[in-house]
Amino acid sequence: MSAVPFPPQLHVFVRDWLSANNILLRSPDEPVLIDSGYVRHAPLTLALLASPQGLGQQPVARLVNTHCHSDHMGGNAAIKTRHRCPIALPEGEVPLI
Repeated sequence: MSAVPFPPQLHVFVRDWLSANNILLRSPDEPVLIDSGYVRHAPLTLALLASPQGLGQQPVARLVNTHCHSDHMGGNAAIKTRHRCPIALPEGEVPLI
C-alpha cells in the first residue's frame, strides 16, 4: 500500500506522544480548525496556526470540537481569544460544557 497525500487544503498538525493532533481545513473564506488540543499545548497550537503550514496571518474562522475531552477542547479559550472565532460542537455535548 502506498501513501495517498491529503488534498492541499487539509493539514494535520501531528504532535509527539501524549499530545493531540489538530486538523486544519484551509479555505480563503472560512478556515476551520478541528479540535484545539490540550490546554498546556495552546501556545504551540497558536504557533502552528501562525506558521506557513498553518494560516500565517489569516484568522481561524471557526473552531470545531469533535467531542468534549480535554485533548480536543483544552485550547479553546486561547484560540477563541486570539482568533475571535465561534466554537461549534455536537449538540449532545453542549450540556457537558
